Amino acid sequence: MTISTIAQTITPLPTAPSRADPVNFDARADAWVAACEDFSTELDTWTTEANALATSANQTVTTMEGLLVTGNGILDDTNDVLTATEAVRDEAQDAADAAATAANYLGEWSTLSGALAPPATVSHNGSVWLLTASLANVAADEPGVTSNSKWLIITLPELDGNADKVLKVNSGATSAEWGYVSPNVQSFATAGDHTWTKPANATMVMVEAWGGGGGGGGGNDSSTTSSGGGGGGGGAYNFRLYLASALGDTVGVTVGAGGSAGGFKGNGGNGGASLFSATNQLFAGGGGGGLVGTTSSTALGGFGGGTLTTANLASTTGYPGALATGGSGHFGGTSIDNEAGRSSGFGGGSGGKGNNGGDATAGAGSSSGGPGGGAGGSGGSSGTGRAGSAGGAQNINLGGGGAGGAVNTNGSAGSGFQGGGGGGGAVGSSVVSGNGAAGGTASGGGGGGSRYTGSGGSGGAGGAGLVRVVCW
Repeated sequence: MTISTIAQTITPLPTAPSRADPVNFDARADAWVAACEDFSTELDTWTTEANALATSANQTVTTMEGLLVTGNGILDDTNDVLTATEAVRDEAQDAADAAATAANYLGEWSTLSGALAPPATVSHNGSVWLLTASLANVAADEPGVTSNSKWLIITLPELDGNADKVLKVNSGATSAEWGYVSPNVQSFATAGDHTWTKPANATMVMVEAWGGGGGGGGGNDSSTTSSGGGGGGGGAYNFRLYLASALGDTVGVTVGAGGSAGGFKGNGGNGGASLFSATNQLFAGGGGGGLVGTTSSTALGGFGGGTLTTANLASTTGYPGALATGGSGHFGGTSIDNEAGRSSGFGGGSGGKGNNGGDATAGAGSSSGGPGGGAGGSGGSSGTGRAGSAGGAQNINLGGGGAGGAVNTNGSAGSGFQGGGGGGGAVGSSVVSGNGAAGGTASGGGGGGSRYTGSGGSGGAGGAGLVRVVCW
């Protein structure tokens, strides 16, 4: 994080006039008055920069406080996991001791003599045997050999199972086998309110949430030039581990909707936040909508969604481009005038910026959140337009950004789980402008292309969010 500095310097004032020096009084008075005007201007500029430096420092403190809150939460969750693991280990050892006592294992059959009554288990010829009835003389009833033997063989799987496998009942419930225990996974991908039901015997619960992506802004038209619509910002990603015992039998789930596509001369809509409404709530903010193309400057892309609730930071959901002077939320990407969209970690990547008369900037990527959509191309009076820009990519889930549309061509949808939508190409005066593509899951939509005269292209809709709950 960078804090601005004060660039303005103050020029020293000349020697002040003095009645004790009448010879030089007039010349020094003139120089003093002229220098005071410059001094006042320099002092005003220095004061403005000093105030900006104080604001930047306060924002840095606020962000660091948010990081501290998140770090403490992760530390608490880790300690809870360690405590639960130790409890499971102790319970498993107690169960093993109880099983050995109940089975009354006596070792090799060949070492026994005299009467024997159940419960009793022995080893013989590489197998384990369970006594089903009392014997007057155990040596006279050899397991697996004597007719009408009172011994029942216990079939166990080979003890050379692969690492990390566990002993479990097979699919037919007829015997035991080595295998992996499949976690219970419940995914909520439809925008709106849902209910998660805790599975029986769950020990740990991991919840992942992605906010909805912002919609791309629509293109504009002009008798001169106009910028394409800004790309929508990507939704944030967040996760948390819970002890299953700390959760109720059901928990409310909200999946954020994708932001609406901006039509001709329309802004894209903001994406909705996704939540897991436990006592220790999980929050993933939605991405901001891209702005409509303009005829005078640039169309900003939407801000990426943040990961903290309003109790932690004021800015949690991605802002639309119109509010680009504000913050974008914890870990959220930003889109600032005259700059490309900024990438993010857990927050959503910001949408690409439409550039009046110039090339549109690409949507920003994100390591875990939704990437931003590309911006639409600008149209011009010369009869030729510019291509739209590409959508951002998602690094961990390998989502590729959609390609920007060539002149007079729609943008391409992103590939994979989370790909940002490409921006539409622009035209001059004779053909229809390209439309922005829709974003993938939690991703921003592309901006629409502009044109010289007539209707510009529409932006792409933002992708809906997702909440995934994994239990084991």
